Amino acid sequence: MTVKDKIYEYFINELKVSNRVADILFNKINIYDDIYSCFVIWLDNRDYSQFDYLEIEGYTAKNIKQKFPFFKGIGVFNILVDLRDNKEKTLELIAKGFPRK
Repeated sequence: MTVKDKIYEYFINELKVSNRVADILFNKINIYDDIYSCFVIWLDNRDYSQFDYLEIEGYTAKNIKQKFPFFKGIGVFNILVDLRDNKEKTLELIAKGFPRK
């Protein structure tokens, strides 16, 4: 099984998303090599504490998960992507606690 297959298995079997949504999630997490690599490692051991070296705008995977326990694994790493791609909006959402409908 390839790494990509393992990621898709997580999306489809654990998160219960469609192939189309899995494609969207994969394309987003695959943008930055460092975030992607951390996600792949997380997928194997589900431990956020080993990624403290990957800090974006003061946030790590570990402190995002601690602050927002409702996020699933991919959500934590997508926040790191969003902090790079859309810093101001993401920091605003973090400050508001990611309001949910």
